[in-house]
Amino acid sequence: MDTISTAGETLYVARDEAERGSEAPFYVAYHGEERRDRWGYVCGNCEGANIAMDPMGRIVCNDCPNRRKPTEWDAAHE
Repeated sequence: MDTISTAGETLYVARDEAERGSEAPFYVAYHGEERRDRWGYVCGNCEGANIAMDPMGRIVCNDCPNRRKPTEWDAAHE
């Protein structure tokens, strides 16, 4: 597993656990190598950890144009 450092902490990036993005995958990141404590996502396009996810499942990297469309959609959310 790869590691990255962000905000003074080491994250373990699981390259075998990913969500499709528009530019590159979003990889799941954990606090430990054991994969027990999930932290969030790391962008496969810019390797940044400044990722936002909304209640509908949309994932957006705040450092580059990589994003994933919502997994849930309802016309009422427009």
